[in-house]
Amino acid sequence: MEKELIPKFVLTPYITPLPIEIGSNNYSNLIITDTLQTLFPGFESPYIINPNDLYQMFDNLEQNIPKMVNLQTDVLEPGPKPNLHSGNISLWIRFLADPSYHLFSLNPVPSFEHLTLDALIFDCIQYKLPPDRAAWAIHKYVIEKDISPKVLTHTIISDPKYLNNDLDFFAKFCYALYTRNLLQHSLLIKWMIQEMKPNHLKIFKKELLKTHSLLYYAFQTEDADKYIQFFKKDLLLNKSQLVQFAIISQIRENTFEKYLIPLLRDDVKHRSRLICDLALPRLAFSSVIRNLLFLEFPYFNIDNLANDVKKMVHFSNDEELTEHVLDLCKAVLWFNSCLPSVSVVVSYLINILVIDYKRISFPLSEFIDILFDNYESVDHFQFLFAELQNYKLFNYSDYLKLILQKAYLLEKTEQTKRVISALPCVAKNAQTLMKLHCFLNRVFPENNIQNTLKQVFNGLNYLHTNHSNMNEDSDVNNSDVNNDMNHTKELMNELPYVLKYQLALYITDHPESFNSAAKLANYLGAPNLILNLFKTYGNEDIYISMEILPVIKEMIPAFATKDLLEKLTFALLSAPSKPGNFEVLMFLIDHYKSLRPLSKFKSQFTEITKQSKIVSISKEQILSLFGEYSYLCSLHVYDALFSVKTVKDFIAVFPIFLSDLLNFPLLSIDDLYTLFTEFSETTIISRSSIMFIRYLISNFVKSPVFFENQRVVELLRHFFAKVLLSRVVDVHMILETLFSLCKKKNVKQPPPQSSYVLMDILINVFEEHKKHFPVDILLTENIVKGFYQAFQQSNNSNNDGSMTNPSPFTSYLTLLRSFEPPIITDNIIKSIESGSQQGMMFAAALFSLLPTAMLSPNLFDVFDYFKATVTRTTSTFWTLWLKLRPYFNQGFPVTLAQPDKEALSSHRTSLISLFSSLLFHAVSGDEKTLVYLNCWTLLCNDINFSQTIIDNTINDLHAKRLSMRPMMITYLHPSLMVINEKTFEQLCEGFCRYMYEGQFMEFTRLASSVFAVFVSRFASNVSIIPKIAEKTLEWIPAIHRAHGNCLEYVIDAFNFIMCFSNDENPQRDDEEDMFLENLHIKIRDNLQKIPDEISDFILLNLPPQIYVQSKEPLYSDYSLPTEPEPPQAFQPQHTYSPPDHNDSGFSNQFDNFQPFDDEFPTWF
Repeated sequence: MEKELIPKFVLTPYITPLPIEIGSNNYSNLIITDTLQTLFPGFESPYIINPNDLYQMFDNLEQNIPKMVNLQTDVLEPGPKPNLHSGNISLWIRFLADPSYHLFSLNPVPSFEHLTLDALIFDCIQYKLPPDRAAWAIHKYVIEKDISPKVLTHTIISDPKYLNNDLDFFAKFCYALYTRNLLQHSLLIKWMIQEMKPNHLKIFKKELLKTHSLLYYAFQTEDADKYIQFFKKDLLLNKSQLVQFAIISQIRENTFEKYLIPLLRDDVKHRSRLICDLALPRLAFSSVIRNLLFLEFPYFNIDNLANDVKKMVHFSNDEELTEHVLDLCKAVLWFNSCLPSVSVVVSYLINILVIDYKRISFPLSEFIDILFDNYESVDHFQFLFAELQNYKLFNYSDYLKLILQKAYLLEKTEQTKRVISALPCVAKNAQTLMKLHCFLNRVFPENNIQNTLKQVFNGLNYLHTNHSNMNEDSDVNNSDVNNDMNHTKELMNELPYVLKYQLALYITDHPESFNSAAKLANYLGAPNLILNLFKTYGNEDIYISMEILPVIKEMIPAFATKDLLEKLTFALLSAPSKPGNFEVLMFLIDHYKSLRPLSKFKSQFTEITKQSKIVSISKEQILSLFGEYSYLCSLHVYDALFSVKTVKDFIAVFPIFLSDLLNFPLLSIDDLYTLFTEFSETTIISRSSIMFIRYLISNFVKSPVFFENQRVVELLRHFFAKVLLSRVVDVHMILETLFSLCKKKNVKQPPPQSSYVLMDILINVFEEHKKHFPVDILLTENIVKGFYQAFQQSNNSNNDGSMTNPSPFTSYLTLLRSFEPPIITDNIIKSIESGSQQGMMFAAALFSLLPTAMLSPNLFDVFDYFKATVTRTTSTFWTLWLKLRPYFNQGFPVTLAQPDKEALSSHRTSLISLFSSLLFHAVSGDEKTLVYLNCWTLLCNDINFSQTIIDNTINDLHAKRLSMRPMMITYLHPSLMVINEKTFEQLCEGFCRYMYEGQFMEFTRLASSVFAVFVSRFASNVSIIPKIAEKTLEWIPAIHRAHGNCLEYVIDAFNFIMCFSNDENPQRDDEEDMFLENLHIKIRDNLQKIPDEISDFILLNLPPQIYVQSKEPLYSDYSLPTEPEPPQAFQPQHTYSPPDHNDSGFSNQFDNFQPFDDEFPTWF
């Protein structure tokens, strides 16, 4: 019996010993004051190493424990008796609800045959059984009935009646079940988040704080603000969750970001940005904004740009925000066309950074320095300068004051003259205008500005009076008015731009009519002021004339930024048949219909599109216009025009009219252009301006004599110059019309000689007015295709790819080489990289515009020139050439080539080597370095280049020669964002197996960065993510022991891996996520090795309860004895070990629960 006592004593410390033997003196030699000697006689210490001594010690223990117990002065009470309920289930439940009955008395449990699970749960909740006693009973029940956590969870969450009781009690009840692993952990908490308020879930607080997915789920609910407020203190103390939420809010759309922003301090933003930069393009703000503007140019989507900029500056501190504002100010220098719309967009984004964030003021002093540093290009800043004042980011008086304070008027007099005269003042108050007047007198002491202004205003008043008299049918001579207008315009041109802008402000504030004010504002170089007229006039008073049509098209982004796009559309739709209105509507449909303000006009746009396909005529307007110009044609043509009844009739007669017109010897350029403008303003035929030009070109090209008539040729040269400068008709329409007339079914037949003459006319116009025609509109994919199809006989080449003789296309490209470089937009990149024959021909034409040095056959010479001269404007253009160079023959004009695989591979290797050397020796943060990195990113967008780069990196890992320099992740990142999953897996495997011998901190930082990029791209990879999570966690204790400065970064990277990982095919909420379970099982061993002082910073994506082993309920193996027990029967305990610490009574308050952490490993 004594040998059975030790195992019983271990299980039940209060066991009753055997009765004392009368007369026995077995323990007369025991010294009761020495417990050690009492238990282990013959041993001075229980710490025995020798096994034989150890066995002897245990034998002594076996013999002496009963003797020691017999020395007790008091014998414990026998304790409660079992089976008080005698198998009655109702009595058992009643005793269960009464904490005065010990749980031992409720054993063995009665049969549950007639008790349903729902009834048991309902009784537990209805009678508010102490949660741990209720959980003990349900635990017994589910074991006997073999009920799974899934079934029990669904039973609880599917019945709404359970929520009708005390929710605090219900939460404790669920928690008691939860800690016994009787429920599905995540599903239960998510359901409680949906159904209960944050204050009811305080018992689950530690589970939520440790589990990112549960906290994210809570923040996605309608009570997000309450949850964030509830956890605010904990989030600020342990910032790991805040960092992950800040990162993921930049990657995924969410509704709670606005509540978290106030909690993001600079340190959290810095940590978040380091990881966020791995999941997003790793470029400087200036490079990203440059790419966004270039890719969307010139049809900017304001909403997208605003959202992108807000994301980019999300983690920026005040100093960085100021730098971003200055970068945006310099953005206008990257463009040479569409400056009004670009400036409006840039100023809109600056206003977001300054006004919306309310953290910084506009850096006027630094902006002035930029203006003076770029005074030769200060015209680029004109519209930006005006818009910044319109947004009230600074006032003109402060601007003048700072220039004086900087002593620029004395030290940089010439620059000051240029800057002051070229930039507009939008102020209208007398005090500011007086300061401007004084400043102009100082920089231009011998000016005659005041007298010129007086004459201009007199002229405008005279014109206004005569215009009113003309409307009243007086005898005012129209030609005299035109002469006066021309004289007034000449006087306007003598004024500096700052006063022209003031004049335009006055005209738009006091408009004579919408179109007259708009024309003058545009003439004075202030097209942005046309928007003010839309605030003055009602929809029915706004009519877009063909003269201001191009300006309205260009300023569409400005309408969007000023919330006037909707009003513009309503005004257009009030008279959609008017030519100008119709053209703007078609332009909106083609380029801007996705904008948010235009979404409500979907049905109207559909109708307009249908109408555009229908050609119609207006007989009344035919009679009116051609009656006025009858002197320009023969009588039979005039009669024919009056006989027109159908579209077919007009199409037959109108070309004849144009032939007569060109043959008319007294026809002047003014007559022809006036006829065109008046014809364009009518609805004689649908899209009348386009029709006029098409038939005029057709007449000239098809005529056997016109091209030999120098008068006609000269007339058309001046006419097309006016038409093209007015931008009423697009360049591509004119060229494509010409090309269509040159196409022949018989390809051997050359184009007519007249087509060469007309092409020369157009080329001369482009050459004489270079600044008005950017390459972007002169060289499109369709134009290149048209040249090849129309003048293919002239485009023959030798075997070496060189041209046999100059063709119109060669002459055209030669001219365009002298223009500013093109803006490479998203559509151009897609066209070039499509690999189609047409796309490659377009690329060859574009690359023909490169500088001669870039067309050198020697790659090293090309790269040296590239390295020395590449800019923000040319970076995309030149990088595309470096990437695609083997596909073309070098030299002008560039022609297509057929490279072999070996040549392509050799080119990639050489180019990667050149860029690698350039980047690893570049100065961090330098302007040139930022441009190089942007070029490198574009190069790595090619999967073949990225594959080569990563293959080289994998080989370097295997050979242990991988560079650990900080620049390495910047170098690798563009390729990591492109390569396929299989290659990326191989790279991660290489990092996991890498045996580092030195530079451990540098290696772990690089490897964890690569792992974070992998997870951001392949968040559901079941084979690699568990490995990289385990490996990253393995490094953290070593970094901590070494006090490595990368500890915080690696922890954040690990947390990102855990938080961002997810199942590719998410199961229903009621099913366990096997991917996440396997991931958390994989990291379990390394998780337990995390030091206590940093364990709180480690996050999981499943509740920590998954790591707690399930326990059997108390007295799970107890059964009634078959015969009476001897006196040494079990003495039941009066208190329990957790989790049944509250069984003694439900009166305990919630705060008396034993700390949740006591049931967990120390790393929690």
